[in-house]
Amino acid sequence: MSDTKWAEIAHYYMHTHVNQVFSLWWVKVPNDETVYTAVPMLRHRDDITEAYAMALWKSVANRVDFDDSVYAAYGSPLVIYRSKFKALQPEEFHCAIQLGYDVFGLIESGQAIRKEAGNGL
Repeated sequence: MSDTKWAEIAHYYMHTHVNQVFSLWWVKVPNDETVYTAVPMLRHRDDITEAYAMALWKSVANRVDFDDSVYAAYGSPLVIYRSKFKALQPEEFHCAIQLGYDVFGLIESGQAIRKEAGNGL
């Protein structure tokens, strides 16, 4: 469960595709007004694909291209990022946000909807 609140970190996602992908909910409040709220739809870190893992890899400035012969002991970028998603370098962190990944644990805390893998975007 995350102690981070969506309202505190929403600005990180505002210049990404995520600001266009919200689920709109309406709620009746005691004075019979209807209040609308937007809930972000984010990708879960477990849904990372090989292509997005390579984008994260390449996001670090001056990082050499991924070479299977050099990094074979660690596995592919996909294996690397599935195991270290909570310990990203600053460039990787920024790239993960730009790609719409939940890097704050908002899905688990119920503050975001999980964007299912394979359904576009």
